[in-house]
Parts: sequence; C-alpha cells; structure tokens
Amino acid sequence: MKKVLLSIFMLIIVTGCATLEDSSIDSVISKCIDTKYELVNHNNRGYKYYIPDGLTIKNEFDYNGIFKSKYYDYYLYVDLISYYNKTKLNYTENKSLYFSKKIEHDNKIGIVNIEKKDDLYYVTVSYNYATIESKTKETALNETIANMLIITNSIKYNDDIIKTIVANGKSTGSEEQVNIFKGKDGDSGYLDVADDVYTGNEDDDYDPYVIN
Repeated sequence: MKKVLLSIFMLIIVTGCATLEDSSIDSVISKCIDTKYELVNHNNRGYKYYIPDGLTIKNEFDYNGIFKSKYYDYYLYVDLISYYNKTKLNYTENKSLYFSKKIEHDNKIGIVNIEKKDDLYYVTVSYNYATIESKTKETALNETIANMLIITNSIKYNDDIIKTIVANGKSTGSEEQVNIFKGKDGDSGYLDVADDVYTGNEDDDYDPYVIN
C-alpha cells in the first residue's frame, strides 16, 4: 500500500511541480504549495518532512540541515520557537530582486526571493516556519524552487516534542539563524557554497530529471 501511495505522490510531483523547464516560476510555486504532502521520509527532533529524490542529507545539527544535490548544497533552518509561539511572521516583497513573491496557503505563509548574480541564481524560500537557501544555474532554477517548497511545505511539527524541547531550554534562537545564514565574510545573506563544483558543461552537469 505504501508503494502505491508513494507512486501516486511522486506522480503528483512530476506532473504538478515538474514540467519544470517549461513552467513559469509562479506556476511552480502555485503547484507546489497547493500540493498536500502526506508522506514523509525523514524525521528530526520536533518535526518531520519529505526529502525529494536527488537530494540527500549531508549534515544535520540541532534544527539546521544541509542537503547535497548533484551540484550545489541546500541549507535549511527550522524555527521551532516561532512555530511554538505561533509568531505572526511578516514578509515584504523586494522589487529590486530578480524575483520576489509572498506566498500563503492553508495558514502557511512565506516568501520566495531570487537574486541573480552573473549566471547564478541565489534562491531563498521561507515558508511554514522554515527557511532554505541554495544557488543554481538557470537550467535548474525551477527544479531548485520546487525542491525547496516540497521540503518546507511538507514539514509536520510535533507539538508535544517541541513543548518538551522548549521546557527543557533546548531550543534554537535567532543567534543560530543569523550564524547559519551568513557567509564567511559576515556580509553575505547567502551561505558559502564554494566547495561545490560546477564544470560549466550543461551536457555533463545538468540532469533535468532530478525530481522523478
């Protein structure tokens, strides 16, 4: 039964979130946040979520995680304190960016921001009390956005465990978020991903079927 459900789920992802190359960014966002992710394949303290095909856990500590893709890493921060306090988060679109859009669905709110620098796109998705960042080439931009939204949208919080974490004082605060989402020079709003290698050869580097 689980295999059948998984097949149906992945069919939704392929047909909904990924006719990727031919879709607009707005369409990718809409399809991914409208999809209900009932299945999960990874658990952490206080929450669980779905990791799309093509991504693997590279490192995980406290409430932060690093996912390894074929080329560039994804960096995740889950804000359990804001979730626990039901903090009303405010997001403002930044019209100076390549793309910036507030998103909201089923009481989940957030924003997708994309900054273009030379031939790279720096993507930040904040949604459902989680923030995830990465960079990508144009050919994989929609795929990257879809992966980020699948992860953040699929997060399911365990209120009992989170209550225990907060009561024991073992929580994550704003200081950790600032440290995680700063480059080595202290100025960049994006994490340092200099260790990733991209050859520049699209035939060798880019696999359009990472989500399959």
